[in-house]
Amino acid sequence: EWDVCLLVRLWTSKTFNREIFKSTVLSIWRLPIGAHCKDIRNNLLLFILNKKGDREWVIRREPWLFDKCLVVMQELNDEINPSHVVWETCSLRIRVFRLPLVCLSKQVGRLIGNSIGLTEDIECIKEKGNMGNFFRLRVKVSIKEPLRKGINLSCGCLGKVWLTFKHKKLPNLCYVFGYLGHME
Repeated sequence: EWDVCLLVRLWTSKTFNREIFKSTVLSIWRLPIGAHCKDIRNNLLLFILNKKGDREWVIRREPWLFDKCLVVMQELNDEINPSHVVWETCSLRIRVFRLPLVCLSKQVGRLIGNSIGLTEDIECIKEKGNMGNFFRLRVKVSIKEPLRKGINLSCGCLGKVWLTFKHKKLPNLCYVFGYLGHME
């Protein structure tokens, strides 16, 4: 059944040891019942988990990294042919800082997340230590577009406010252009 399968690709142009990759991924996922993996072609693997809940657990904890490279995943069903999958997005965890208190709502968080990609989850954090108010967002972003460092948000009487983004568990990244996996 496809509902326990994940198509996995390592987002890199570097060569890597597939056996070490497979064993490392299975060990960091630490699934209670385990899983196994089949090679499909070059940089493409099929992970077969033992239950649907395990697949959802793995996906909710994206992004996964191997050797500082992004592990990109695609859920499968009867209509998806593994050889025709277009690798375009992944979920990233992004913290948004420098928020005025009046902007600390899930509605504003969704607006900010949707300006980056597709908002999947929002958490509002009020005055945590010296970090001030911030959002924790989980956003599905394009892996072919540069990552944004922040946005200007029009915030009523405060005018435009620059919000900075901090990405959690970021893979190899070109800090000049902001592309994932682009190291030159």
